[in-house]
Amino acid sequence: MSFSGSLADIRQFSDALANGVVVLDAEARVVIWNRWLVTAAGIAPEEALGKTLPEVFPAIERSRLIEAVNFAIQRQMPSLLSPALHGTLLALYRNPEDRRQGLRMRHMIHVVPLSGLTGAACMLQITDMTAAIAREQRLRTQAEELRLSNQALEHSRQRLASVLGAAPFAILIVSRAGIIELCNESAEATLGYSASELSGQPVEVLVPLAARAGHAAHVAGYHAAPMARQMGSGRRIWALRKDGSEFIAEIGLTPISIDDEQKTLVTVIDITRRAHNEDELERYRCSLERMVDERTAEAETARRLAEQASEAKSRLLANVSHELKTPLHAVVSFAHLGEERCQDNSAIPPRIAQYFSRISESATRLEELIHSLLDLSGLDAGSAVFVLKPGQLAPIVKAAVTAMHGEAKVRQLQIDTSGVSPELAAHCDSARIGEVLRRLLDNSLQFSPPGSVVSIAATLCEGGKAVEVTVADRGLGIPEGELESVFDAFVQSSRTRSSAGGKGMGLAICRHIIRGHGGRIQALNRAGGGCELRFTLPAVALAPGA
Repeated sequence: MSFSGSLADIRQFSDALANGVVVLDAEARVVIWNRWLVTAAGIAPEEALGKTLPEVFPAIERSRLIEAVNFAIQRQMPSLLSPALHGTLLALYRNPEDRRQGLRMRHMIHVVPLSGLTGAACMLQITDMTAAIAREQRLRTQAEELRLSNQALEHSRQRLASVLGAAPFAILIVSRAGIIELCNESAEATLGYSASELSGQPVEVLVPLAARAGHAAHVAGYHAAPMARQMGSGRRIWALRKDGSEFIAEIGLTPISIDDEQKTLVTVIDITRRAHNEDELERYRCSLERMVDERTAEAETARRLAEQASEAKSRLLANVSHELKTPLHAVVSFAHLGEERCQDNSAIPPRIAQYFSRISESATRLEELIHSLLDLSGLDAGSAVFVLKPGQLAPIVKAAVTAMHGEAKVRQLQIDTSGVSPELAAHCDSARIGEVLRRLLDNSLQFSPPGSVVSIAATLCEGGKAVEVTVADRGLGIPEGELESVFDAFVQSSRTRSSAGGKGMGLAICRHIIRGHGGRIQALNRAGGGCELRFTLPAVALAPGA
């Protein structure tokens, strides 16, 4: 290509072009770098001028572009480098967003040798082909989609013919006027008509005489809003065979378009046997519901009887306990009087004093048992009243430990309360919780080996909403299968049943009290022997100094 102007003229002309222009000298160094490349490459002219293309774009050192430039300068041969054959040669971008995402411009480069222009030997014309390639790709994609669509349509037609022929139930295609235009071979087995007999017949030939009067209204309603649906929702549909017999049918309607005409694909399935099975299942269901209702009524009656028996038991325990208190009080009083008389009168033999002492001890134990029975019956009947208020746990624990100190000393045991923080507080009835702690301590002290330690700890749980109190010992433990049942009234662990324990009321009373506080109580075995008795109470935060 020959030019009569100067490099300045070409530079001014190239800056006005809507594509890239690079002019190289005989040594393949850049002498013109137009404005289009400043935007596309992000490289200013002063950064490119005087440099070779590999110095500006290091990645193209061995590319086809360098070969084309050498041919243009040395042999005066032009070249056209297309993205389809040579890929994306230069790191060019259509806009800043594409640059951020790394989406390079698809471009074509026309390498042209120059003659008659001092200081210039070759020119590169760079054209953005991204949009053109995208359009071409879209056209190819659309053409491929159209080909696949036509292919799928043909396959669909073949499948439809195959399905119609292989379906085990009758399939009809009915015109908007209600004329049967097509049916499959299975229609003969279901309806008794051959395909040729049904074609051209009005669909009413399949409707029993009793239902034909309302059939026209159903058809009109369907055509007013055609959509896939099952006929006879909530009711049974009967169809008519060629021989005049009727059967229970499941009829499906699906609107279809054939040759731009609205038609209906009708499926007819004989469900007589299924309907009879459903009737039988319905009879079984009703029978089962009656049985369930009867069992529920029996269970409710049993529950009421159990509640009445429990109430009667509680009343009996309360009445018997009250009746026993008066004579027992007299026994205790006379036993104490006998002991005092024996102490005042040295003439009375010592064994008589021992008799009175044993009577007094037995009467005291019996009195404690009666108090427990009264307490349990009241809790069981729900008549117990709890006075709930915020309070610190440490004083309650200290009072319970003080009450059991004598028992612990006799049994050579220690009670450790270092696990109870003075700051912990709960919403509780302090007297009742003190009773729970005394009973749990008494239980642990009875079955702990001499020299061991019974510990009491309290920590926050449930995200700070509750306080968990634990009484732990190194005693006999509880069999795993009895960890829940030991809290039932008059039940003891099989490991302690033969020991000198209580009568199975202490833990039952504790459970009633803790449940009355909205908490829970449980027993766990400790690793290495012994058990832990834990219960929870609602936690509260007391103000400093409260």
